[in-house]
Order: sequence, then C-alpha cells, then structure tokens
Amino acid sequence: MSRKYGFTLLALSLLVAFVISFAPAAHAAKPFKLGFSMALTGPLGPAGKAALLAMQIWRDDVNAGGGLLGRKVELVYYDDQTKPANVPGIYAKLLDVDKVDFVVMECRNHHSGVDGFCVFGKTRHIHLHSL
Repeated sequence: MSRKYGFTLLALSLLVAFVISFAPAAHAAKPFKLGFSMALTGPLGPAGKAALLAMQIWRDDVNAGGGLLGRKVELVYYDDQTKPANVPGIYAKLLDVDKVDFVVMECRNHHSGVDGFCVFGKTRHIHLHSL
C-alpha cells in the first residue's frame, strides 16, 4: 500500500477517536458524512480503488456496530483523476455543497517538512497530524 493511502487510513482511525470524544449526541439521527478525494483513475487509479475498498469495508464494519455515536457513517468522495489541480475544487465542494462533517486529506507541513494528514471540520479549522 502506498504511503499516501496509509496516511488516509491512519487519518480515519484518528478521526474516529476524535468524533467519539467530541461529537454531540444531539445529531444521532443524521449520518456522519466523511468526505475525501481519491485517485480512482489515472496512474494511481489501481491503488486508489484498493484504498477506497478498504474505506468502504471500514464504513460497513462501523455501521454494522451501530455507527459512530449512533450515527451511520456515509462516505462522500470524488475521483481526482490523479491530478493535483482537481483537489482544491473537490474539497471546496465537499465542504460547501455536500456539507460533510469532516474531510480528510494528506498534507505536508512545508515549514518542518513533516508529512501527515489534515482533518478539516465545518469551521475549516485544520488539524495537522504528523506521522
């Protein structure tokens, strides 16, 4: 599995811990919408399809156990076609149009050079987690 998709799976694990710790129970009826961009076509398409399958298995497993705080998990994703130029528009759409609860993406801290992942919430606060 490529390093990029390892970051995504780690991001999902930490995101689950974050949601369980801080999500209000008042939203129990609404699905928990997790958004992301995935290379499903282009040079990274085969790896992206495998990573997407892993995420779908994770979602099904979490939902079979009652979801996160009683909320079913819904994955909202778009194919970025392995083109970095497509990614900013996809994340803007996930937050502004699809109204996802969180988006997860790989990112890099250019000041420290540390790879990690970012989790964005509806307030667009960025949480950088280093690996």
